[in-house]
Amino acid sequence: MFGFGKTIEILSPLEGKTLPLSECGDEAFAGEMLGKGLAILPSKGLVVAPFDAKVEVLFDTAHALSLLSEDGLEFLIHIGIDTVKLKGRHFKALVQQGAEVKAGDPLIEFDPQAIQQEGYSIIVPMVVCNSADYVRIESFPGRNIRPLDKVILRLRKK
Repeated sequence: MFGFGKTIEILSPLEGKTLPLSECGDEAFAGEMLGKGLAILPSKGLVVAPFDAKVEVLFDTAHALSLLSEDGLEFLIHIGIDTVKLKGRHFKALVQQGAEVKAGDPLIEFDPQAIQQEGYSIIVPMVVCNSADYVRIESFPGRNIRPLDKVILRLRKK
């Protein structure tokens, strides 16, 4: 599916507005230290699978997870900035680590209002952890999106 030289399109896993990673408010994500990608300012508290994948890592606090596609795409979805400090409050995992998911399957529910009331940003950085495996990663900031309705990232595999 994600073969040599192939273009891969990742669809939106959330409802909201896309932003460049540089505007996410976290140095590690903004500096692309964890990989290239983009961020979403969510308008609803549900993350769905953007493509068919295995849930490779699901943090105990349910604030982040990493998906692995059949062909090796590693994709991190991190809900909010510094939200690990909430110790799982306002997050509910709807899948388990190791689960096989299809595009559109619900992954995590979260309460954006409660997270903001505790003083945390709800911006959701998303990165391709193995960015070096791709010759080009194009993002589409400034789009209003709903789950699976628009391409947020376009990648070209080496």
